[in-house]
Amino acid sequence: MIKELQKIYLESTKLTDGNKLPKTITKRYKQRLLEGKRKKARIFQIEVLQRYKRQCENWKKSNENWIKAPRKLTEKQSEKCKQIQGSQLMAGLKVGHVNIRSLLSLKRHEEPYKFLNLQACLAELKFDVFVVGESQVNGIDDSQLQITEYKMYRLDREYTGVLADCASGGGLLVYVRDSVEVKKAVLKNVLGSNLMQYIHLELKYNNKTIHVVAVYNPPHTGREDAILDILYNYSQKQDVVILGDININILGGNNHEYQRCFGTKNGGLGFLQCINEVTRWESKTLIDHVYFKAKNWKVLQSGVIPTGPKNQLEGFANHKIIYCTLV
Repeated sequence: MIKELQKIYLESTKLTDGNKLPKTITKRYKQRLLEGKRKKARIFQIEVLQRYKRQCENWKKSNENWIKAPRKLTEKQSEKCKQIQGSQLMAGLKVGHVNIRSLLSLKRHEEPYKFLNLQACLAELKFDVFVVGESQVNGIDDSQLQITEYKMYRLDREYTGVLADCASGGGLLVYVRDSVEVKKAVLKNVLGSNLMQYIHLELKYNNKTIHVVAVYNPPHTGREDAILDILYNYSQKQDVVILGDININILGGNNHEYQRCFGTKNGGLGFLQCINEVTRWESKTLIDHVYFKAKNWKVLQSGVIPTGPKNQLEGFANHKIIYCTLV
């Protein structure tokens, strides 16, 4: 059954042998076979797999256009970024995050407007550490992603089989200002948790050490325990900040086990969750979090910076920028 499906796939996409099909596709194919709808199952399968092929072609075309696009901020964009709401951040170690949902997006196929907005953020807000979630930059060379005065750490989502050429979804980029020393870097795809990803950086700033952990947890995985594992493991560190798109809505009120991580009562891990307002303005949910636990540091400032309609970063992302300033 699966071999027959494999043959159909190879015929429709002209790929080499040895590719594995996504479980969701094989499951629906089996179901239709059991229902006795063999012909419909085959037609459905060919349509789905040809759609994957089109996605691959569109992805490659987007990459090519993005590489050719200009990288320099215009005077108008530079002036615009000076008006970013919340740009008056206090002095200290400034750590921020935004889920950007593909840094490669092009506006009218002319300019990488999300990348330009990212440059504007770093130029105006002067973050020392800035995390880009769901970067989706597979196939793009590092040199195309560099920003002046920043070191870059990159973790793409790993794809195998038929999705390897599409390579969309997930990904993390972390930009660290050159003046901040990076003592250690760990980049990891957690395959057992449906491709949760994290980057752990041990930083030295003003003669003090802090561990910054950037996390992306895909939606609808049902794996709160994976996040709990990370929080538990890093709760053993003396000074740590964990931030990212966790995709668990704290405003939902149903995550009682998850809430135990905050504070020290009832066996809590002692983390402070610094964000207390909606971070994804479309769904009105708080799914981007900043956890803080430290002995030698304190949170001077934390909050969100709007990226939605009617502000300077309109179209940048459908998540707000989350941040904290540490001293």
